[in-house]
Amino acid sequence: ATREKLGAADGQLLIAILPGSRESELKLTAPQLAGAMQLLEQQYPGQLRFVVAVPEGAAVRVRDLFPGT
Repeated sequence: ATREKLGAADGQLLIAILPGSRESELKLTAPQLAGAMQLLEQQYPGQLRFVVAVPEGAAVRVRDLFPGT
């Protein structure tokens, strides 16, 4: 049920990304995390599902930093 809610297909590896919620944390970590996500997706196309977990108040700021999640 959780995999369905998060959009993870059977057989996909579900990976949680935890970038933090403070502006300073996001500025430092988001570009590197997003880059790592892109590299992993290129290496394992269709096999991974990334879920970016942040507090509700930070979701709007984070959405643009992690497109497609």
